[in-house]
Amino acid sequence: MERIYILGHKNPDVDSICSAVSYAGFKRAIGMDNYVAGRCGNSNVRIDKVLSRFSVPLPEFVGDVRMKAKDIMKSDFVSLPLESSCYAAMEAIDKYDLRSIPVVDAQKRLCGEVSVFDMGEFFIPRPRGKGVSIRHLRASLNDVIKTLKGTAHLAFRADEIEDMYVRIGAMEVSSFGKFIEDEDSLAEQNLIVVGDRFDIQIKAIQMGVRGLIITGAYQIDPAVIEMARAKCVSVISCDYDSATTALLVRMAARANKIMRTDTLTVPPDKLLSRISESAKNSSKMFCVCSEDGLLQGVFSSLDVLDAPRQKIVLVDHNEISQAVLGAEEAEIVEIIDH
Repeated sequence: MERIYILGHKNPDVDSICSAVSYAGFKRAIGMDNYVAGRCGNSNVRIDKVLSRFSVPLPEFVGDVRMKAKDIMKSDFVSLPLESSCYAAMEAIDKYDLRSIPVVDAQKRLCGEVSVFDMGEFFIPRPRGKGVSIRHLRASLNDVIKTLKGTAHLAFRADEIEDMYVRIGAMEVSSFGKFIEDEDSLAEQNLIVVGDRFDIQIKAIQMGVRGLIITGAYQIDPAVIEMARAKCVSVISCDYDSATTALLVRMAARANKIMRTDTLTVPPDKLLSRISESAKNSSKMFCVCSEDGLLQGVFSSLDVLDAPRQKIVLVDHNEISQAVLGAEEAEIVEIIDH
């Protein structure tokens, strides 16, 4: 339930404090438990003596009622570890219906963010882009296996992050391998996506490719496994067809490859009034970080524009100049003055 503070003037006297305490007591007596007595300044001997006489605690100090970033941030948010794959990022974005997701290191310090728009630019090839860049994948073999929900029959150096190139083995066996000459690449950098083409499987192993990804849940000939073992060629199988596999495998790339580092960050005590202009001109996510970069919460530009104002009740005075700091930005529910 939203708290509504009952406040006197900035330099409280006995009247101011007693008015706040009494009116809060009345509100609670009629079932309004969210009304809370507050004070805008320090106590003094007279105030302490009166409160002690009636065994009433000193009201909570409220020195500023302006809304801050920490007042609207979502502290229960989804984030991605820095080593996450693009597939993990897309899963989280889809599951939680997000536009972007923050990326953090092992200490929960903000590193950047990955948005659904960045994902689209990365995975949808540009017509004028070079084919080699579209096939490029920087990841580990374990990232590939996890992304494809595949089975590793042989996995050499599976944790090593490396540059690989994804190709579909759908051509005639006589022309398979020509890409190495055309692009001056190394066979051991290539992942070959292939179905039940035994001839292509054998040719790829003879070339010493990085790995075979056998699609369609096809059975693998034991001779292929033994030959691959001898040549240190990894062999993975998955249930997807070759076209789907070729699309999915690139999602094994680490999300930090497409991560933006120009994230909008604000400290927890940043006033919303100083953020609102930025919020009007941006649809990006705001990240609330401590001084040492720890991510504490997130909010959207819409959260800023729709942010509620702090509700207050003024007692023992009716002048904004005497009121708590930020009273002009607050919602004044009542004014009780004599």
